[in-house]
Amino acid sequence: MGQGQYRTHLRNHANKKKDSHGVKARFMDDLMYVVAIIAPVMTIPQLMQVWVRKQSQGVSLLTWGAYAGVSVLWLIYAIIHKEKPVILSQFLMLILDSLIVIGVLFYK
Repeated sequence: MGQGQYRTHLRNHANKKKDSHGVKARFMDDLMYVVAIIAPVMTIPQLMQVWVRKQSQGVSLLTWGAYAGVSVLWLIYAIIHKEKPVILSQFLMLILDSLIVIGVLFYK
C-alpha cells in the first residue's frame, strides 16, 4: 500500500468511526431527552401525596430541600455547558422539588 493509499485508508477509517460515533451520540441525545422527562415524572406520586392527599407525614423536608438545592446547582452547570437535556430535567425537577417543599411546609 502506497503512502497516498494509506492516508486515504486512514481518512476513510476515521470517517466511518465518526459516522458510527455520530449515530451513537444522536441515540444517546434522544435517550437523554426521554430520561429528562421520565425522571421528574417519577416524583409525581410524592407530589400527589402532599398536595392531593394533603399528607406530609413521612415526607422529609430536609431531603426534598436538598434535592431542590442540588437541582439548582445542576441547572446552573447545565446552562453554563449548554446541556439541553440536563437543563430540561433539572428545571422540571426544581419545580417539582420546590412544590413538595412548599407542600410539606404548608401541610405540616
